Order: sequence, then structure tokens, then C-alpha cells
Amino acid sequence: MNSQTNEGLCNIEEVYNSLFEKSSVVMLFINPSTGQIVDANPVACSYYGWSREEMKKKKIYEINTSSKEETEVEIKKALAEQRNHFFFRHRLANGDIRDVEVFSSPMLMKNGELLFSIVQDVTDNRELSVLVNSAMEDGLWDWNTQSGDAFFNHVYYEMLGYKDKEFIANYASWKTLVHPDDTERVEKDLNESIFSGEKFHIDLRMKMKSGEWLWVSTRGKVIEKDAEGKSLRVVGTLSDITESKNKEEELMKTNSFMMNREVKMIALKEEIAILKGQIAKLEGGK
Repeated sequence: MNSQTNEGLCNIEEVYNSLFEKSSVVMLFINPSTGQIVDANPVACSYYGWSREEMKKKKIYEINTSSKEETEVEIKKALAEQRNHFFFRHRLANGDIRDVEVFSSPMLMKNGELLFSIVQDVTDNRELSVLVNSAMEDGLWDWNTQSGDAFFNHVYYEMLGYKDKEFIANYASWKTLVHPDDTERVEKDLNESIFSGEKFHIDLRMKMKSGEWLWVSTRGKVIEKDAEGKSLRVVGTLSDITESKNKEEELMKTNSFMMNREVKMIALKEEIAILKGQIAKLEGGK
């Protein structure tokens, strides 16, 4: 590294250190190779409940409740800039588990490339907290309504039979996967929710990589608006409801069969009654 480059990095690092120390939000510098917390700003120390020296002795795996393997996968994604937005559960010094939203990106510093993370507690934000809990099993999506760009977690892709990031995460690509018979209804419900800011729950069919149609349920809510109240960001979950839909269909078939059977029985009884009447008339005429 030449002296000019080194000087440039020093200047950048000085700016970041200043922001890091004075920021009112939780910030961490993490060594992506080892998971070691290289530094934590004063707000982070206050939030987690450990001193700065104690924080710097810890690895992120000791704070993140996800397994070491799962955390390492997400670190690699952040480092490769494949993803910078995460939902996790973090452990505090007093044992409390908090739901957090994390924004991470790689940053070149004098001592090498580090992962710079901003952490926001969303435990008291009911909608986001539910998403953190749901994201462990369900697909998770995050949609910028202005640009159309989106984020789909790996569960979302896998649910549809794809590898993580196999198709572009945006509104346009999502729409191509929606069943043609569901598109108009789903878009109408989405637009109404975006306009009103109310949360929504929509059942629809989405096309899997195999070509099969999968019944899914998506729940979401507007979580960010501009100064004029216009929706900017919507987040939600995606659940596979194929099994329940199949049971519902079987139940409908059973009900339909029983109803048809009942109608036939009523018709048969009427025919028998008519036949008996006719027989009675014939016997009476003898």
C-alpha cells in the first residue's frame, strides 16, 4: 500500500471514528474472518451492558443467538455486498434477548477490511418484531415502493425451489411469479394497503422453479413513510400454505359430495312419495 493510499485511509478512518464515537445509534466494527468485535461505540456498550473492553473481547457469535454457522454465512454475504440488511436476535449482558434490525457493509481500514454494522432494536415495534420471529421459518421480504427494489431472504428463494439470490429481488420479478388469475386481486390489495398504511394478509399462488404452483400466504405492513405520509417501505413474510389449501379443497369436495348426496336423497324421497301416491290411487280404483 503506497503512502498516498495509506494517508487517504487514515483520513477516512478519522472521519468514521469521529462519527462512530459521537453517534446516537449502536455501531460495531467486526472482523469478518474471526467474528471478533474490533470496536463498539459508547452507545453500543450502553445498549448491550458490557464495557468497551469487555465488548472487544467478545465475538459476534456470543451476542447473536443464531448458530455460529448461520452467522458466518450472513457475514460472508455482507462482506461480498450480496446483502446488507438483516434481522437477528441479540443477547444483552443481563440475559435479555432483543429483536434487532442490522445494516452491515464492508469497510477498508488501516488494519484491513472490517464489517461496519449499525444495530437498531425493534423489539417494541410489534410488526418488525413479529418479522424477526417469523423470519426464522418463513420467507422474509423488504420492498422499496419507490424504486421497486426488494430483498428476499434465503428461505423465500428456497420455498420457491430456487437457490439464494437466483433471481433478481424486485417487484417486477416477483410479479412474473404470481399466478395470472391472482395478479389483479393481489395488486389491488397491495395498493390499498400502501395507500392506507394498514397491514395486509393475502393468499395467492406463486410459480416454483419446477413450474408447479405453490399456495402461499403473505403478510406485511408499511413501516416507513415520507414527510407527506407517502409509503416508502413495506416489509412482510411469506408462508407455504399448500397443505392447508389442499385440506381446504378436500373439505370443499367432501362438502360438495355430501350436499349432492343430500340433494339426490331428497329427490329420491320425492320420487318414492310420488310413486307411493300413484300406487295408492291404483289400489283405490280396484
